Amino acid sequence: MKRNIPDESSLRVSAENRIPVTLQVSRKPIKCPVCCSRRIASYFYGMPILTEDLQRKLDEGKTVLGGCCIVSINPKWACLDCQTDFCKNMDY
Repeated sequence: MKRNIPDESSLRVSAENRIPVTLQVSRKPIKCPVCCSRRIASYFYGMPILTEDLQRKLDEGKTVLGGCCIVSINPKWACLDCQTDFCKNMDY
């Protein structure tokens, strides 16, 4: 029986039509598997003090604010183009 396996292009969707996705990964992705963007930012959690360094990272798209509630299942990275979140695989 022949299986239809979707290729990478069928995973791409526009930001307006996407369903929020959180993927488990072993490390920070080089590019987003959903939209192929290379704009992957790290989440910053907690109550940040807005320093010049943090503002620069926010402006450059290297960091996004994740909120003040910190739990082990929070995403570590986000695609800035399609808002896909990435959680690091955890060994239990």
